[in-house]
Amino acid sequence: MSNLTIRIDEKLKKETRKTLEKQGLDMSTAVKMFFNQIVIQKGLPFLPTHDPKKIKKQWDAEVKDALKNGKRYSSVKELFDDILD
Repeated sequence: MSNLTIRIDEKLKKETRKTLEKQGLDMSTAVKMFFNQIVIQKGLPFLPTHDPKKIKKQWDAEVKDALKNGKRYSSVKELFDDILD
């Protein structure tokens, strides 16, 4: 296990902690999740932009792909059986 130290604006840190706590996460877990997604996706797990048109275009493409190629389940049990195997 390794430690990571970062410098971050205090206000951003407080707002982030508050947001994560509402989701049942602590900062350490959230950072680990973020790093895992970077490894899985071989890059940032989001599109770094403030352009709403680019965000919507990417979202629409992902939804289209999911609807075309994604798995479908007829019950919650079937879903859990698939993801827990």
